[in-house]
This record gives sequence, C-alpha cells and structure tokens, in this order.
Amino acid sequence: MKNILSKTRNKFYPLFAIIISALTALSSCDKNDDTFFNEIPDIDNPFEILPDPEGTIQLSMRDDDNGKTLLDNIYISDENFASNYVWPGNPVTFVSLGNMSGLANVNQIPTAGWASKVAVVPGNGYIAYDSSKDTYYRLYITNYIVSTTGGIIGADVKYQVPFYGKDEAILPETEALTFPANGGTQTVVFKNQGIIPFDIETDVSWCSVQKASTNDHSFLANAIAITVEGSSDTEAATGKITLKTKYGKETVINITRSGEEPFITLNPGSSFIAATATGATKQISFESNIEQDDLTVTSSAAWCKAVFSKVFVLNTETDLQTNSNEIKFIGDKPVSEIDENLSLYANLTKYLSVTVEENSSTRIREATITIRDKNDISVTISVAQEGTRIIFSQEQYQYTATAQEKRISFSCDIDVANINVTCFSEWCNVSFNKMKYIDISLDENISEESRNTVIYFKNKSNELLSQIEIVQEGAYLEISNKNINFDKNSNYRTITINTSASKWEAESSESWCTFSINGNNLTVRATASTTDRTAIISFKGFSEKITVRQSKYAVGDSYNENGIEGTVGYMGDDVRYIYKILGEAAWSTEEVATGANSSTDGEYNMEVIKRIPNWQELYPAFYLCDQLNTNGISGWYLPATNEIEKFNEVGWSSTEHNKTEAWGYRDGRGFSFRKWTQLSSVYAVHKF
Repeated sequence: MKNILSKTRNKFYPLFAIIISALTALSSCDKNDDTFFNEIPDIDNPFEILPDPEGTIQLSMRDDDNGKTLLDNIYISDENFASNYVWPGNPVTFVSLGNMSGLANVNQIPTAGWASKVAVVPGNGYIAYDSSKDTYYRLYITNYIVSTTGGIIGADVKYQVPFYGKDEAILPETEALTFPANGGTQTVVFKNQGIIPFDIETDVSWCSVQKASTNDHSFLANAIAITVEGSSDTEAATGKITLKTKYGKETVINITRSGEEPFITLNPGSSFIAATATGATKQISFESNIEQDDLTVTSSAAWCKAVFSKVFVLNTETDLQTNSNEIKFIGDKPVSEIDENLSLYANLTKYLSVTVEENSSTRIREATITIRDKNDISVTISVAQEGTRIIFSQEQYQYTATAQEKRISFSCDIDVANINVTCFSEWCNVSFNKMKYIDISLDENISEESRNTVIYFKNKSNELLSQIEIVQEGAYLEISNKNINFDKNSNYRTITINTSASKWEAESSESWCTFSINGNNLTVRATASTTDRTAIISFKGFSEKITVRQSKYAVGDSYNENGIEGTVGYMGDDVRYIYKILGEAAWSTEEVATGANSSTDGEYNMEVIKRIPNWQELYPAFYLCDQLNTNGISGWYLPATNEIEKFNEVGWSSTEHNKTEAWGYRDGRGFSFRKWTQLSSVYAVHKF
C-alpha cells in the first residue's frame, strides 16, 4: 500500500493528500481515542500565505521502522504521530488541525480533538502537548520522506516550541467574586475560544488558586478554582488574582471575603440595566450572605418585573455564565476524586431575573428595582428603557410621475404588530408588512406639478413614532409648434405632442377651432373666416398652450389697412408679409462693404444702409422701398434673402454678399449679382 501511494503522489498529489488523510485518520481513529472526531474550533485564515514564525525548526523525521527520529518525546510510527514511552507512561497528546498553508497558520490551541495518535499528512497542521515538560508544540508536515523503492519512511516537519496559542488576554466570565466569611471554593471559566497557557499570582495569603478545566484533559486549562480560607473578622477583606499569559498580557480578578455582618452587594455592572424598546429578560447576579427566603424584590413600575432565580440563565444580553457544574478537572485531578464535601458553587451568589416589557412609546422610561431584607438592608438597581425607534434610510423618497409600486425597508425595535401606518393622499396607497417593510402604490401623476404626501407611523395609542415624505415628480408635455396661423380658408394642421403622461386631455377656447387626437398627434382644424380671430388650445394639468390665429386674408389677396396697401405674399406661423413691386433699380452704385449682411432680417439691413451718408443716391433699391414710408407710414423695407425667397419672385434682396456683389433671387434660387446690376424687380415688403 505504501509503495502504490508513494508512486502516485507526485502526479496526483492533491487527491492523494485528501485520500491518505481520510484513510489514515480513520485507521488511527480505530486504534485510538474516538475524540478525534470531536469539534475543533476554526483556525483563522488557514490558507493565508504567512512567513514561518520566529524560532521555526525543520526536521526530517524517519519513522520507527527506518531509524526512528525523535522530536523530544514525539516520533512517527505507522504514519502516525505517537508518544515515546517515558516513565511512568506516554506523555504526549496530539490534535490535528487539518489542511492549511503553513506553520504560522497553526495559531491556536483547540479544546477538542485530542488523541494519543494522529495521522501524519502533508499539508496538515498539528498541536502536541508533552505533559512531562508541560509544553505545547506546533507542527506542520511539508512532505513525506520516500525511500528509493517508493515507500513512505517518514516526513519532513516544521515545528516551533514552546507554543503559547493566540496572543490574547484571558477573558474570565466574571472579574469579581465575593466569598462568605467562612470561605469556600468557587470556579471561574474563561470565554476564550481556544486554550491560552497562563500563570497565576495572588496578593493575599488567604486565597489560593488552581488551574481547572471543563475539557476532557486536565492540561486544557480554561478555568480556575479559587479557594478562600475562612475568617472570624467582622470586616471584609479584598485581594487580587492576576492571570498572566506567556505573552505578558494580564487579567485581574478581584476577590472579596465578607465579614460576619449581613450584606447585599451588587456585582460590577449589575447596578444599572439599559434595555431597548423591544424588551427582554435579563439575568443579573448579586452577592449576599442573607438567605434568599429572607429577601424580597420589588419594582417601581408594572412594565418592569423582577423575581429571584434558582440558577443563572444564559442570555445574549450578558457575558456572565455559571459553568462551575461543567468543571472536570481541578489541577491534574478529576473533580470526582476531590473531597466530596468541597463546594464548587458560589454559595453567596444569587440571581435575579428582570423582565422588561416592550415600550411602544417614543419616550424613555425608568424604573427602580429594590432588593431588601427584613432588617432593611437593601440595594437598588436602576432600569432605563429606550423608546421605540423606526429608522428609514432617508426622510424623503422621490419617484417619477409614472404609476409604480415601490418597497421601502426600515428597522424597528418593537413588534410591528403594534404599529399603525396611514397615508391621507388617494394617489398613494400603503400596505404594511410584518417583515419590516412597506409597499407603496403610486398612481400616475398626469400633471406637470410635483406632489407630495406623508406616511405616518403611530403606536396603538396614536402617538407618532416616525414619518416619511413621498414626493412624486410631475409629468412633462412638450409641443412641437406652439403657434399656428391659418389663412381665411378652412384648413388643418397636425403637430406632435411629446409627453411622459400615458393620457392627456386638451380643450379649445373657441368653437371654430377644433382638434382630434391620434396617439401623440394633435390635428388642429379651423373653419373659413372673414375676420381675424384667435383661439387657445390648453392641456389639463399642464401650462403649455397652443395659440391658433386665423386671418381674414389669404396669399394673393389685396391688403389695404391703415394706409398700408399691397398684396399678401406670404402667411406663416411666425410672420406674414405684404409686398409691392416698385420697378427696376441697382443695389448700389458703389462697391463698398456695408455690413448689411443679415440673411433673415431685412429691416436690420435697411437700417445699416440708411446710416451711410447720401445713401439715397448710392443705394437705389433701398431708396425705392423707403419712399413708401411717408405720411406717417413706416415698416416698408427691402427683404433679406430668406424673406424674398418666400415669394418665389425675381428681385434684389437686402443681403450683401461682399463689397462688389449682393444677393438676388431668380428662378427659385438665390444668385449673387454685381451691385450695380439693374434688376427688373425691386420688392418692398411689410409685415402684418
């Protein structure tokens, strides 16, 4: 079997390591203590790559059939770590911590899994304890040693000795103990996850301390047994026990030996109870040499109840535990071998169970618990309970205008069955879930105005616990054309409405102006008219409007109003023109750059030219147009290029091309002509 495994290990080493680990673990378990399968605490980051610890030694250990290399009292036998016989027995015990990256990952001493033999597997970490030296070792297997014939004859081992476990202080279940005047023995169990080797010092002669263990081996010390001698003094005496780890961290436990006088003393941290609004039952301990039957406990508030307990009940609100009944060893002796009259329980320690009911109010409330005896010796415990809090991630939640459903989570420290949720806006519906969230359903907002509402959270007494604001944005509505101009004839125009609203409504202010809706298209219609008139189309919930104007004129009609006469030449949504044909003229008799270069605004070009001295003679086409502005009439001008092209006629524009040329219009398109060219038509235009 050894030869076959060793020949395959190079090619299939990961699988090999797993198989051999399982097989050898089972075989060693058959021959040894079945604690091999007990729970072992997790190792911190077992596969983190770490440098070897200071003091690491590498050793090639041959097994007992091939030279038997000893590591102190440790050797390898039949692919297992074993203990070398040293009178009066085998002193070494082992625990395997499983696969990991290196020796530094072996970083704590576990409380379970110890056996007299464990399988040697490459990649595994181990702890060994030698009772003859009272010393821990940590070990790591890097490789098997293979003979020239392919058999496994040992292993390469990295190790460090002594090993002191994790570098952390001792964490006792309590840091203060009180003994009666006649003394006694009490035990204190540690809360550390693994074993922390430590030394003990006391500063008083009447107190002695031994290491103790709740585990299956006495060397796995995770507790102490404190014995206090009796005294007839009436005054109490105090002392200190110092627990010092091998790394130098110290933990102090204060010891009090009571005098003969009756007393009631609260342990540290027991004089005040802080409770959340949820309510809970908390266990506290106190010390008294008065019989419990002679004590009474009262509370100042009905919501806070207190009763004496026979035993301490472990709960998540406190660190204190009473594990004395779990002690298996004191020193090296099993508890069963110790004097049966020796008490392992704190005979002065008494327990109080305090129950605080749920506080559904937002206000903090307080109570006082009093422990008293018949002779009026008493102590008080203050209780303060927080008010209810409902906490949201934000005070305001914003949503778009569309109809939607949203879920909002919150935290709450009381039963949500005692909370009422209300909202007074019809567009916001709220449902409450006991899993501490609310579902809100928002109707679509078909207005451009945003809207808001408040969701209230109240207790059964209608007291406000919390509130959040819900804000819903307004919808948008955009119109492709806000101005529509019709001539006198019956006509229609279709424009596009761009909106986020799923539905919208429109209304016309005049009966002659009607419309129809097809999707997001609005078709506006006007009947024939003999007068100028205006209508407004508005949209419910939105400020946008369409102004519809209808003229009593059409293109080609004669126009004569307020002294202005001409022919209607163009009617658009933004501008309307009348025109007059004035005859033939040159644009200019000089070739000078004037700056009259606007392609859209002939009035601007006209003003530029009129600022030139003697312009009437130098710019004939402009002068022809301006001659119409007499007898109180104004507004006639030579049109710019974009204006004259609306007439589709031949003639000059007022737009200059360069110092020698200006733009004109002919055959449906613009041309540049020498300024002195006599074009046959000069058009004057006037807006109306």
